[in-house]
Amino acid sequence: MMHFGTGDLVWFQDLNGKTYLSVILENGVSGYGGDARVIYVIYSIANRSTWLAYESELTVAEVT
Repeated sequence: MMHFGTGDLVWFQDLNGKTYLSVILENGVSGYGGDARVIYVIYSIANRSTWLAYESELTVAEVT
């Protein structure tokens, strides 16, 4: 089950522990069988670049 949809704002934490505000561009599944994982194409606003991210690396960005 996908927790994020296209256009959602999320916080992405990279391997160095830095956190970036990003937007979900697309979602999908990587792997097969019991090893399948949800993966997202995100656009990092601060870095102005697109990245692939696993669902475990993302959290919802609250908009107030």
